[in-house]
Amino acid sequence: MQTKTKIFGMPLVSIGFAAKGFIAIGFAARGVITIAQFGFGVISITQFGFGVISVSQFGIGYITIAQGALGLVLAIGQGALGFIADGHSALGYYHREGPGVWKELPLLLDNVLKDPLPLAAWLVVLLAVTFFLLSQRDKFTLNMSPGDIFRSRRRHRDERVRARLVAELSDQSELFEIAMNDPAESVAVAALKKITGDRHLSTIAASTTRERMAALAMSRIKETEQLYVIARSALLPQARIAAIQGIKEVDADRFVELACREGNHQVLQVIVDTIPGNAELTRIIDKAASPFARTAALYNMSDLSQDFLFSIVKTDREPSVGVSAVDLITDTHMLTTIIRGDFHISVKKAAVERIEDKALLVDISQAESSDTIKKLISHRLDELRPFYYSLKAEFSCPFCSQPVFINGPAKKVQCGSCLRSTSITGTPWKSIRDASNGITRFMAPLNLLVEKSNHSPACSACMAPLPADDVPRGSRSALACPSCGALHETFPVPGWLKWSRYAEQVFCADEEGIPGVEDTKPVSVSCIKCGAPLVVTVQTPRNATCTYCDTVQYLPDPLWRSLHPVKIKHSWYIRCGYRERNVPEK
Repeated sequence: MQTKTKIFGMPLVSIGFAAKGFIAIGFAARGVITIAQFGFGVISITQFGFGVISVSQFGIGYITIAQGALGLVLAIGQGALGFIADGHSALGYYHREGPGVWKELPLLLDNVLKDPLPLAAWLVVLLAVTFFLLSQRDKFTLNMSPGDIFRSRRRHRDERVRARLVAELSDQSELFEIAMNDPAESVAVAALKKITGDRHLSTIAASTTRERMAALAMSRIKETEQLYVIARSALLPQARIAAIQGIKEVDADRFVELACREGNHQVLQVIVDTIPGNAELTRIIDKAASPFARTAALYNMSDLSQDFLFSIVKTDREPSVGVSAVDLITDTHMLTTIIRGDFHISVKKAAVERIEDKALLVDISQAESSDTIKKLISHRLDELRPFYYSLKAEFSCPFCSQPVFINGPAKKVQCGSCLRSTSITGTPWKSIRDASNGITRFMAPLNLLVEKSNHSPACSACMAPLPADDVPRGSRSALACPSCGALHETFPVPGWLKWSRYAEQVFCADEEGIPGVEDTKPVSVSCIKCGAPLVVTVQTPRNATCTYCDTVQYLPDPLWRSLHPVKIKHSWYIRCGYRERNVPEK
C-alpha cells in the first residue's frame, strides 16, 4: 500500500513486501525512515540493516544501536565496534566495555571531549569518504567491481552504468567512439541511435561486425555516395547488400566495378540482379575475377545467341562457367562438338546431359574412344528411359458392395454383379494418382484399394517384359509380346486424366469408349413355353420375359457368361517422360 502524498518524489508511507517510501514498512524496505526485517534508510529500525542512525539486532551505520553493532562514529550494543564504542565486548578508539551501557555512556562521551582531536580527524575523513561515495552512487550495482568506484562511467564494468552515461551525452565524437568500441552491443546501439552525421554512420556501417549495428546504421543513411562506399568496403555482406539495395539511381559502370571486385556470392547475386542491360553483364563476364559473378551474369542475360554461349565455353578457363553456358545451349550440333572436343570433363558431362536424342547419343558413343564419355552417355541413356506407373485398383460397388475393378482410365465403371455403373471422376482418380508405392486403402468415397509401383509393362499372359519404351507417343495400336505373341492395347493418356505434365501413353488397359461387350450382337433363343423367338442382349436381365406369352425364364449360364464375361483385376501401366523422375512426391 502506498499513500498518494509524495515527499522528494516518493510516497509518504509505503507498506508492503518490498516497500519504498519516505516511511517504508515491510519485509525488505528502503526509505528515509525504514521499519523492516531487512532494510536501509536514514533512520533504520530493522533486524538486519544499515542507516545513518541504525537500531537493529545486527546493524551498520554512523550511529548504531544493536546487539551486533558496527558504528562508523558511535556503536552501542552487546558486541559494539566503532570509533566510539560502548557495550559488552566493545572495541574502538574510544570505548568502554562491561555492564551498564547507558549508565556508562556519559562517562565515555566525557572522555571523548577531553581528547577530541582524533574524533575530529576521523569525522573529516569519514565525511570526505561519504561525499565521494555519494558522488559515485550511480556506479553502485551488483555487477560492479571495487575498482569501478575509481573508474569513469565509460569504463565501468556494468553496461547499465555505461548506457546511462550514453543517455546523457550529446557530443558526436564521444558517441561515435562508444558505438565503435563498447563491448556491449546494447550500449553501442544506444550510442548509435544518438549519432546524426552520415560520415559517422557510414564508418560504423562499413567497419562493424555486428549485424544489428550495421542494419540500424544503414537504415539511416540516404546519401548515394556513402552507400557506394559501404557497398565497396563494408565488412559484413549484409551491410553491402543493404547499401546496394538502397541505391535508387543505379550507375551501371560502378555496379560493374562492384561485381568485378566482390567475392561474396550473396552480394554478387544482388549486384547482378540490379544491373539491367546485357552490355554491362557482358563486361562482368569478361572482367570479373569471381566465377560465380560470371555465371550469375550469364544467367541474367536475355536473348542469348548460341554462338555467344559457345564462345564462352571455348574461352572461359573456369569449368563451372563453361557448364553454366552449356546449360543454356540448345543446338545439338554445338553440344556434339563440345562432347568430342578438348574441353573439361565436367563441361562434356553437361553437354551430354543436354542431349535428349537417344539415337544421337548412341552414335556419339559408338564414335567415341574415351571410356569416360561412353560411361556418361550410357548413364544418360538410362536417365532418358521412360518412367512407368504400374497400377491395380478396385472399389466396393455402392449398390451391391461387390468388388469393382478399375482396369484402365475410365470416368465410370460397371459392376459385374449388379450391372450398375459408378462414376469415378474427381476424388478417386486423385487418390490413385497421389497414392504411395505399395498397397493403399482410401475409405472414402468408394472404399478404394490401390496397388501401385514403378514396374515397366509386362505381358499379362507370360509376364515377359514388353517393348514399351519404343512405342511412339500418341500411338493407338496393339503391342505384341516378344515371348508369347499376346497382344496388349496401348493408347494415349486421356486429356481428362490429370496425372502429370509428363504422362504420355497407357499400356495393357481397357480404353473407355472402345467397342466391347456392350456392342456384342444380340442372341436369339426360343421361349421354353410358346417357342416364340426371344432376343437376348447385354441389357437383358437374367430373368428374361417372353414378349408373346409373358413367361419369365432364367437364362442359362453359358449364354449369360457369353454376354457378360467375368472381369478380372489386372495390372495396367502409365508411361511418363523421363523428367517424371524429378517430380517431387505428392
